[in-house]
Amino acid sequence: MKKFPLSIFALLLILACSKDDALTPVLLGIDPNVGKYNDVVTINGANFATDVLKLQVTFNGVRAEIVSATPSALTVKVPPTSSTGKVSVVSDGQTLVSTEDFTVLVGDWEKRSDAPKAGQQYALETFTVNNKAYVLLGEYSTNNYVEFSTLWLYDESEDTWTAKSTYSMTASLSGSVSWGSDIGKAYVLEPGGLPLREYDAATDKWSEKQHPFTAENQNVNLNTAFNVGHNGYVLMADKALLIYDIDDNNWTKKATFPGTLINNQASAHVIGDKAYVLTGNTLWQYDPATDKWTQKAGLDEDYTCTFAAEGKFYAGDYARDARSTFEYNPATDRWTQKASFSGGARIDPLCISVNNRAFVGLGKQQSNNTRVKDMYEFLP
Repeated sequence: MKKFPLSIFALLLILACSKDDALTPVLLGIDPNVGKYNDVVTINGANFATDVLKLQVTFNGVRAEIVSATPSALTVKVPPTSSTGKVSVVSDGQTLVSTEDFTVLVGDWEKRSDAPKAGQQYALETFTVNNKAYVLLGEYSTNNYVEFSTLWLYDESEDTWTAKSTYSMTASLSGSVSWGSDIGKAYVLEPGGLPLREYDAATDKWSEKQHPFTAENQNVNLNTAFNVGHNGYVLMADKALLIYDIDDNNWTKKATFPGTLINNQASAHVIGDKAYVLTGNTLWQYDPATDKWTQKAGLDEDYTCTFAAEGKFYAGDYARDARSTFEYNPATDRWTQKASFSGGARIDPLCISVNNRAFVGLGKQQSNNTRVKDMYEFLP
């Protein structure tokens, strides 16, 4: 029998191993690594099977539809009912798992009827009365100064806008705060020692009430406001929290806000019997029953557009290209990324929470500085 040198056997063995390694599938990454149900994403890699009968892709255990397959890329759809987690690929019997979680963006945005006017920047306010949203849309007068604002009723059940009474501004709604109540009244407070304005939804009339300003805080800016029941709370820029008692028409100081007010900006929403205040990327909970503040889980970046729906707090920054939306669950003290805003990028959008539903729109387009009046509803 003819004998081969040992070196030839070694060479044949190396070549055989190299051939097997070359055919071993490799998962390199997923582009993009976030998506909604039925979004098409690409799984990049090498040595994938090209026969879909020899392939299987799952998103956190839920099987995905494979649109196309090449040795270096699998195009798949994010499967409905899937959730955030690892992506697995079975290629010709070999299983691969992504190193990072794929984020499934649950939720959707639907276009609603446009607002009747775009309104002027720094002259927009919104409040909720009797499960209806009211929006003040400031307008320029002949001297190019915002001197009045038309109040519009948005009926979310009918998706309609109805003009109501005119709000005559002493100054400007810039820096003002507003809140509703559970007894058919709403309030707008402008800074600088101006009267508190009460709106009666039953009569469609405005009246003046007692303001909270003193010689010491007359020049302190207003930050945000919210109502628990029929009492309103105003958070001042000096961190003072004041409560307005509708029945007695007076103000009382409550527990001082313990956090940092980023750029003197904050937004607040009430979920259950507690208020949640987001300032920058930091979230605080206020309990009116105990008059105590508690810091909650925060975000990685600052977000300015907030709303509440179905017992959750939402935050987004729709000036960025990603137009990301994040959901906070009070029960778990966790944030989860949700579906991105489907309208165009904009600054100073109007964010409305009413009757367990949420709407975002208006604002100024990021691309051309044009004020817009389109509105969208977020569907969790």
